[in-house]
Amino acid sequence: MGARIHPCFTPLDVLMAFVRCPELLHLTLNIVPWYKDLIRVSSLQSIVVFSSFSQSRVLEIEWALNFNKEITMAFWEFLWKNSMKLSASMNIKENCVKMIYRWYLTPKKLSRMNSEISDKCWKCQAHEGSFYHQWWTCGKIKEFWHIIASEMTKILRINIPLAAELFLVGL
Repeated sequence: MGARIHPCFTPLDVLMAFVRCPELLHLTLNIVPWYKDLIRVSSLQSIVVFSSFSQSRVLEIEWALNFNKEITMAFWEFLWKNSMKLSASMNIKENCVKMIYRWYLTPKKLSRMNSEISDKCWKCQAHEGSFYHQWWTCGKIKEFWHIIASEMTKILRINIPLAAELFLVGL
């Protein structure tokens, strides 16, 4: 079953996500066929509307596509409200915000800034170094998350599922 985009997203919201993050287009066309009609909108229209588009909508769409599941508005609001309450440490609070915003520079972002820089993952050198790959799908980072989940299960004595939405943004 493919990802379902929350019904509060308008076609314009989805289009703006594509303007900000073009690689989403390829993923989404395979999931939701009616988005193909959005491709016909000119770049000029996209640029004009981009300034009024909500950054949080783009992020919500990107995370929903990565997790391949619907992120409801209630979950999204819970995430924003509670990310600052997880710890007294400013470093942890800062990291929570950076993860939600996908702030970290990845090989893919760096290669867009400088064409001489490779867009391949720094760890495996096999796949494109997108944000989600760097933090979750890379084989070498997967080993790390398996160890973290295993240790948390031992310490807390409850089964911790190995789920990207739990470990990356706390959903």
